[in-house]
Amino acid sequence: MDGVQCFAHYRAAVATCASCARGLCSDCAQRGGDGRCSECVERERGAAELLRMQRSARLALRRAGVAVPRAHGDPVFVRANGHPLAAGLSLGLCILAALGMGACAVLAEQRWGIPRSAIAPVLGIALATVVTAVLGGTSRVAGVGAVLLTAVAVAGGTEALSMVTAVALPGPGDAAAWLQDHRPAALGLDVVALVLAYVTAAGRRV
Repeated sequence: MDGVQCFAHYRAAVATCASCARGLCSDCAQRGGDGRCSECVERERGAAELLRMQRSARLALRRAGVAVPRAHGDPVFVRANGHPLAAGLSLGLCILAALGMGACAVLAEQRWGIPRSAIAPVLGIALATVVTAVLGGTSRVAGVGAVLLTAVAVAGGTEALSMVTAVALPGPGDAAAWLQDHRPAALGLDVVALVLAYVTAAGRRV
């Protein structure tokens, strides 16, 4: 490479940096790696570390309840060490909570004459709290989920209440007798209890 000198040592260059095209002597070419100079390598490492720190700061703010925009790559579930089944179980619990709150609103309207439209804002706040607690922080996804669950609570409250009142729910004695007659179901619940106990105590370490 005639006429090209190393940018750091002013010696004859044997290569050029793939990023900035500056000359590299044999020592700098070996020190940088990937055909780049050491400054470009350090600059890229610094940029990656900055992105990691920004991501950690966003997640910490979302855990604290601050409305921070979700960037690409940020997890929806920001809770650390979450169980692999957390997404499905959380979705089911949120839907049950929405239907239950909607049924309570209908019951309050029927029993005490409180309009459901007056209870709807309270339902929205309560379900938003549930969603942010499940996801571990605020985000646009949490906002959309809260809106959908509030719509489910408002629109499905009557049907949820009718299903509950139409079904003769078994009492504690009836449930115990049913489990005694259905040993596989009882054993299945025992196995689930054992698995959950291990997962909780061992932190999912198999």
